[in-house]
Amino acid sequence: MLSSNHSFRTVYDGLFTSATLPEDVHSPEDGLLLLTAILSDTLFIQRNLASITVSENSSSHRHAELPRKSNPYATLSPDGEYHRQKLALLYALDRWHEHFGELMSSNILAYYFFCRVCLFYPHLGRLTESAGYTPQVESAMRLRTEDNMERREDEDLPITEEALDAAWRVLDHVNVRTQKDKCSIWFPIVVFYSALIVWHSMVHSGVEATGRQYTSLKILSSFCRELDEMPWPCCREMSATLARIMQEDKQQKRSFVLKTR
Repeated sequence: MLSSNHSFRTVYDGLFTSATLPEDVHSPEDGLLLLTAILSDTLFIQRNLASITVSENSSSHRHAELPRKSNPYATLSPDGEYHRQKLALLYALDRWHEHFGELMSSNILAYYFFCRVCLFYPHLGRLTESAGYTPQVESAMRLRTEDNMERREDEDLPITEEALDAAWRVLDHVNVRTQKDKCSIWFPIVVFYSALIVWHSMVHSGVEATGRQYTSLKILSSFCRELDEMPWPCCREMSATLARIMQEDKQQKRSFVLKTR
């Protein structure tokens, strides 16, 4: 580990068990390193196991007219293994928050909640396409977990309440105006994808987090304000994408009102 002589593998594996973590592993660098490892493993299982699960359940199945039922208890089945790995990673995140939560800055906590977003919603790469976000230079960080999956309608990829709540928590922990000298490099990614989670949930699934009931996409302006304060060029394009989404929503509502008169 970066701040002690403990083995990274020993500490990381400890997050997945009930073993007591070393008390001297508490620095922001240690917390960030462990979070990044959890996020990496999350993307790995989504790309490898989730893709198999979706492929086997896709409409290309020769018995597609009959809904395919999978047995979660079948040994080494894609569904069962993905579910098992997901629960293990969720447990590790909970353990991380229990050990590091009160010691970390809001910047790192925003990263933590984004890890929860990724774990609860494995289709983040699709949201950028749905929103029409097409950067000229494709980022190596782009979360494309469905390269080999059969394309499905957006309505078939509903946002879970857990993912939506985590997306709002990301926004709660990002305040660029007061942290300009400490603006973390992961801020654009975590803020933009969290905004897309909120947008998609309002447009398609209608899921609303407890105590956060909004009927207008104007709420995306809160994410835009944070992106506008960030120093990286990509943030302008991300903010413009959200602004366009809000404008299109406004025009659609105006057209609907005119048609009903």
